[in-house]
Amino acid sequence: MLARAISRFFTAQIEEIRDDKVLRIFGACVAATYVLSAVYWLDKGDAAMVASGADAICWPFLEGCRALRWMSESLARTYMAGLGVLAAVTAVLFVPKKTVRIANWLLIACIVVKAYWMALDYRTRLNQHYMAFFASTAFLLLPSKRDAVRLTIALFYFWAGAIKLN
Repeated sequence: MLARAISRFFTAQIEEIRDDKVLRIFGACVAATYVLSAVYWLDKGDAAMVASGADAICWPFLEGCRALRWMSESLARTYMAGLGVLAAVTAVLFVPKKTVRIANWLLIACIVVKAYWMALDYRTRLNQHYMAFFASTAFLLLPSKRDAVRLTIALFYFWAGAIKLN
């Protein structure tokens, strides 16, 4: 019964995106933020920072992040390039109606891949990465997606101003 309710929920979310061209384009743009993250981390050279054997600065809530490190530097670069390719494919698949379901699940995969990368070292965090997670999650999980997108953008501006007050 719970599984059926969860399935109905996700089906409704996917159908809302599939039936609205603007939401499909927004989904492609959200996926593109993961491409940009991959390009940023590849350009910055973060693969050396998260490779096994490198010094780690762990997140306060994940003090054992060293145990998550298993990749060599070259494999870490490949992993991040893989995120870029996965995200680019996801962005393309959001545009046609018939592939939105696949794009939806691939966006979830992008979130997981990026979250794992960020868990490897505290230095991988920046506000734009939080914003991409927030926009992705809101886009995938909130109903009335057009309103959710408007609210998400308004909240980005609100919190950007609130941070400057501190």
